[in-house]
Amino acid sequence: MTAVPDPDLERESETDAGSIADSEAGADTDTRQSSPDDGVRILPFESQGTAYCVETHRVSRALGVTLDGSRSLERATDPWYAGEVSFESRWKRAKTDPDESEIRQVRVVDLARVFSSPTATLERPSESKLLVFETTDEADRHYGWLVDDVDVTTVVRTEQLEPTRTDRQFVTGRVDHDGTTLIWLDDRALNG
Repeated sequence: MTAVPDPDLERESETDAGSIADSEAGADTDTRQSSPDDGVRILPFESQGTAYCVETHRVSRALGVTLDGSRSLERATDPWYAGEVSFESRWKRAKTDPDESEIRQVRVVDLARVFSSPTATLERPSESKLLVFETTDEADRHYGWLVDDVDVTTVVRTEQLEPTRTDRQFVTGRVDHDGTTLIWLDDRALNG
């Protein structure tokens, strides 16, 4: 699995970054943005034909990744730690300062395997997305969810959130948006 940043993406400071809605959803994109008072900004995404979402401000970046013959994923014995990728994070402290950068490590959570049975056959796109969260593990690696595709951010009202019939602690509920039911995931419980 290899992280594929977009070389044409404009880099901004960590504090002035835009959302995925402001750029192509598949690019190496900083997604932090404050939510408006009348709703919560969510990031819809898909994994194995199911639509999910997570609060946008919790996601740091969405990276394009190529699956180098997804066998390494299938051989990973733990879907909660299915491998690691690294990416270069660039930012400016001020608009006139030169770019600064550092290499960051991401601990990959194979979301498709977390939600499927151990014997399920998974159909993976050759180019997937990795949602990178600010949350890090004990080794200071960021958590990243491997997903099939990422949509643009949108705002929903919290009163639209409906409970689901599941015993999984990381499912907050579901919300209908543009004719699609999204399963709302709690990244803090998943990455906990």
